[in-house]
Amino acid sequence: MADIFMCGPLDSDTHECTRPEGIDRVRFGFVTHYEGIGRLLPAPEVVRTFYPVELRTILGHGGEAGYFSFECSRRSGVNL
Repeated sequence: MADIFMCGPLDSDTHECTRPEGIDRVRFGFVTHYEGIGRLLPAPEVVRTFYPVELRTILGHGGEAGYFSFECSRRSGVNL
């Protein structure tokens, strides 16, 4: 399920971004609330995590758009 979510085509309810360092790719489903994070570097990409985000966490960030924005702006914690 994680591979399909992370490697399949984006649908209209799933959004994708790359975190500031260019190391992590984030996908978040605005309807399903699934979140996946793929590590882009070093190549090849691997899925780091995939899980359903709890509604209370999403609401704590002001909704789906706020949560997605928060996740996209996070630092990956990797020294470059």
